Amino acid sequence: MKGKVINLGYQGSGITTLNKALEQMGYKVWNDLLPVFPDLMDDHLSPVRKKMSNYQVFSGLPWSNHYQSLQKLFQEENIKFILSVRNPEEWYESVKEADKQYSHPVLKYIFKGRSASKKSTRKALIKEYKEHNISIMDQFSEDSEKLLILEYGKHQDWDRICEFLNVKKPNKLFPKLKEDFKKSSKFNLFSNRIKNKLSL
Repeated sequence: MKGKVINLGYQGSGITTLNKALEQMGYKVWNDLLPVFPDLMDDHLSPVRKKMSNYQVFSGLPWSNHYQSLQKLFQEENIKFILSVRNPEEWYESVKEADKQYSHPVLKYIFKGRSASKKSTRKALIKEYKEHNISIMDQFSEDSEKLLILEYGKHQDWDRICEFLNVKKPNKLFPKLKEDFKKSSKFNLFSNRIKNKLSL
């Protein structure tokens, strides 16, 4: 039986492609949008707890901000974590563009209940995005075998994911990214400290 997989990356970091890949690997992905509450796991999750047991993958928000509570909720199951990361400037532009395409404001959704908000400056939003990724890396620094880091546009293949989850590679092409990856030398998510964690 497949264990739970929590994708800790924010919307706009490649989680849609990852969800498609996991579905092709036989995982059942939770796709229902839930409101972002700081106390979600304490006061707002009881109606869907039973339903959650039928799913293996919980991706992006609000799960990425409640992964420690999910660990406790499914403590008897094998849980692994994936962090999708992307160049911060490209991530911001992707989410900003999504604001125009969807009926719900993506930036507002991502930062609801956080120190940053849709009204915050571009710089503040990118700063919080970076801090989220770094905090996850730090959290798993002593338990690195439970965390897989996938860089947008670079790790889109079966090998790393299947090896990490200990499942067979599907006899299918890996899903294509939603948009083309553009390399940027000016803006780089990875300091030397993070590069060492990624082992790219």
